[in-house]
Amino acid sequence: MLYLTIIKTEQDMLKEFRERMKKEITSQGYIPQAEFKPTFKLSQLVDIEVDGIDTSDFPDFCDAFISSGGVETWDGEYRELTDGELDWINSECLDFVHEEVYKTIY
Repeated sequence: MLYLTIIKTEQDMLKEFRERMKKEITSQGYIPQAEFKPTFKLSQLVDIEVDGIDTSDFPDFCDAFISSGGVETWDGEYRELTDGELDWINSECLDFVHEEVYKTIY
């Protein structure tokens, strides 16, 4: 008799792993949140305040973060950034944060 060996591809194994993990996580009651997607461009940000600047950490300023700011909306109005938006900017837009630190210092 001829036996066929089925070899799983790496993608199939990864897919099965993700399905197993999703099943295990949801069975424990954890519901993942949707990924944050900003509704603004960085060029729309105004009145940005930066905190955590430690001059002894020059030139990295790794502890600095944007603590508040506003967004100019399409109709010319302004609104404050939410905590979620601030978190997203500080974690995903590190170059922008670094530029704002230098603007604040100089």
